[in-house]
Amino acid sequence: MKRKREFFTCLRALSRIVRHISYSDYPKTAKLRTSEGIFEWFITCLLDQSVNTTILTQTVEKLRKHYFLNYTKLQSRLATDKAKLEGDLKEALSSYRYHNRAVKAILVNLEHIIRDYKGNLHNILSFSRDTAEVWERVNSFYWFGTKKSGVFIRELVNRGLWPLSVEEIPIPPDSRVRRVLFRLGLVKNRDDLKEVQEVASELSRKAGITPLDLDCVLWTVGDESICGERRTSCEKCPLDYYCIKVL
Repeated sequence: MKRKREFFTCLRALSRIVRHISYSDYPKTAKLRTSEGIFEWFITCLLDQSVNTTILTQTVEKLRKHYFLNYTKLQSRLATDKAKLEGDLKEALSSYRYHNRAVKAILVNLEHIIRDYKGNLHNILSFSRDTAEVWERVNSFYWFGTKKSGVFIRELVNRGLWPLSVEEIPIPPDSRVRRVLFRLGLVKNRDDLKEVQEVASELSRKAGITPLDLDCVLWTVGDESICGERRTSCEKCPLDYYCIKVL
């Protein structure tokens, strides 16, 4: 029982640490209230695709320098010469790991935002204030997915900009999360997504953190440098004391 309490305390502490070192200072809340700011945040989440923080930061800064995060300018260029805009984006993202997919995602989603939300992602709330429906709308953007949708919404909720309940957003059961839960002995079959979802929901409730915060902790622990699929460095893991694999 004592070990369980310590485990939950450890998860709460790790969730605060992970949240602090993620995107907590980017962009500033005042800017995030604007259509420009929320679009910039959207693109940041979009590009966070299996790349380390340094590369992500450098990529975002390069796009900002060339005004590819300026929604107004992008909209104008899309209307006047889409082919030229596409070429310039490919050049700007040439060093990014998934540059072709990223260029397509930026253009497709830009058109989606213009068509369905009048150029302002905050207008998603004009359709519904129901957390599940808002999450589905964000999740429908091209190349976004459950994890990015959760991170995107969580930051807006944490800044007091979107009046939603992040507790209702399910944990994205990606391979890292499933691997760590299995090695901790919390799930019997890591390929059973229903079991993973149920265990993660119960674990986040008992630890007193949201499923998205739990996801961030498990995803960080499941990094290849700590708890990889083929290689583990248990001495680096903050959860090694509670891990059945170690015991």
